[in-house]
Amino acid sequence: MIDIQRLHKTFSAGNANAVVALHDVSLHIPRGEFVVLLGANGSGKSTLLNCIAGTVTADSGNILLDGQDVTRLPEFKRSRWVSRIFQNPSSGTSPDLTLLENYRLAALRTRHFGLRIGTTAEFRRTVQEHVASLGLQLEDKLDQKMGTFSGGQRQALSLLMAVADQAKVILLDEPTAALDPRTANLVMELADKLIRQHELTAILITHQLKDALRYGDRILLLSDGKIGRDLRGEERKSLHINDLLHWFEV
Repeated sequence: MIDIQRLHKTFSAGNANAVVALHDVSLHIPRGEFVVLLGANGSGKSTLLNCIAGTVTADSGNILLDGQDVTRLPEFKRSRWVSRIFQNPSSGTSPDLTLLENYRLAALRTRHFGLRIGTTAEFRRTVQEHVASLGLQLEDKLDQKMGTFSGGQRQALSLLMAVADQAKVILLDEPTAALDPRTANLVMELADKLIRQHELTAILITHQLKDALRYGDRILLLSDGKIGRDLRGEERKSLHINDLLHWFEV
């Protein structure tokens, strides 16, 4: 599903402040795999996600999504394949639009449409059913502005909207960093459930080692813009938190 071929990115190239964020990174992530990215600050995790999403353009290399080379496609054209959940619960949705209006935009994100984008009674009922599945008692608040919901509620709704269209890839950039521990657990449980249910190809950046062990099929450890470790299968299952702590110390 995701094929990355010798991706390289340097910021401030050509001067004394140059930083190599990605160094010839190659990676294949098959359809439906849930990958967790670990690494210290500056290791290249966010740059890799930004290159996949299209918010950063690589200096060289190629990115293929579902077999199509998207290396030079702008971010909005990649929305056919990619949904994204940000660290800040206020990002990714419009605070001045209602829950229903935000959901409508999310549902139309990968489609061609003209001016007839109204929210029909049928669509409203569908959104109510989906929102009710969260168990947060928000299904009767569809006309409430998104900016009035709590951070945890917004992240949960953002996850629900991320699977409202036909996107097949979801990028989660520290989605629980701004949340309290209880809410963070609820959001991660929901993310895992939706990823499995919709067979999404997922990449999660987290600094929570317990989440890295609990979620995902595969762990990639990035260091200095390179993939230092790639663990899956039995090796991934046998990991303990002390193993992860040791990697960050060496």
